[in-house]
Amino acid sequence: MIISIEMTDQAYNRLKENGGSLKGSVKLMNAAKATFTDYRAHKKTDVPVRYRKLNHGRVTFGDDYTRVTFTFRYDEEEVGKNIGDTLFYESCEASRHIRRVLKEEKDQQK
Repeated sequence: MIISIEMTDQAYNRLKENGGSLKGSVKLMNAAKATFTDYRAHKKTDVPVRYRKLNHGRVTFGDDYTRVTFTFRYDEEEVGKNIGDTLFYESCEASRHIRRVLKEEKDQQK
C-alpha cells in the first residue's frame, strides 16, 4: 500500500536538517492520503521562567508571557461549595505573586 503524506515546506526542511527525524502527528484523510503536522519546539532562552504552585494550579511567567492553569476536582469540599469563589481567590493569589516578584526584580536592578 502507498500512502502520500502532505506537510508544510518548513516541516520538510526541518525533517531534512534533523537527519530524517521529526516529531508530529499524522491524520489520515482517506486510504491513500494523509497530512503531517509537526509539533512545535519551544525555543530555549536564557530568560528565567518564574513559577509558583497554587492550591489548584500553577502560575508561570516570563518576560513575554504569563500562563495560569487550574485543575479543580468537584468532589473537594471547598471547590464544591462555590467554584467561582475558589477561581477568583486563586487568580488574585497568582496576580499578587507576579506583582511581588516583578517588584523585587526591579528593586534588585537599582
